[in-house]
Amino acid sequence: LSQAELTQIENEEILKIIELQKENNIKAITDGELRRAWWHYDFMENLIGAEGYEDSVGLKFHGVETKPHNVRIVGKLDFPENHPHLAHYKFLHDAVGTNGMAKMTIPSPNMMMRPKLRFNNTYGEDIQQYVVDLGLAYRKAVQAFYELGCRYLQIDDVFWAYLISEEDRARERAAGVDLDQLADFCVQTLNIALENKPEDLVVGLHICRGNFSSTWHYQGGYESIEDYIFKHLKNIDRYFLEYDTERAGGFEP
Repeated sequence: LSQAELTQIENEEILKIIELQKENNIKAITDGELRRAWWHYDFMENLIGAEGYEDSVGLKFHGVETKPHNVRIVGKLDFPENHPHLAHYKFLHDAVGTNGMAKMTIPSPNMMMRPKLRFNNTYGEDIQQYVVDLGLAYRKAVQAFYELGCRYLQIDDVFWAYLISEEDRARERAAGVDLDQLADFCVQTLNIALENKPEDLVVGLHICRGNFSSTWHYQGGYESIEDYIFKHLKNIDRYFLEYDTERAGGFEP
């Protein structure tokens, strides 16, 4: 199967799910991320300064382990003008037309704050510069999607769920990490990315606990991060949060 043949199949299937969403009166329409092998790696590994590679182990969910793919930082981060997701959005935007709003979904820059990327990259100990370059690369991405007509951008962020997992918090503490500083770095990254965003661009932040093959990755309530996500993040128009469940807790005072 050639790349051209695969793209044609993807196009046909995406057109089908666009029509299905319209038939069900869904106004914010996505392409179902059907072109992606991974919801996050596909975007991340196509940034300048990043590359995908086959790791020794996959991501471990409860009872399931994924294929051992990962991303690493090999240079100064930036957003390329020919990032493949731009063409993916353009196809979606044109296919949706005026009967609905094309919604683009991208992984949060904070997905690149995971320990393997944060500690093992070409930035060395200069995590502040890493945060700045990561945020600026995403700012370029936000603007590039906007210029293609995107007015609804959803940022998918599992790392905030990582920061509420007691198991992972304990692991970070054992490594000498200041968790408050790490959360602040995450705030900085998103705020840099969304600084001066166009007023007519709606940005939603989706905090997921990691779902794969009917299993999950993280659990915990929002107490340890609520000030960061609700008081310190800027330019977030909508929050998509799991709550009132056994794994997520609630928002009781």
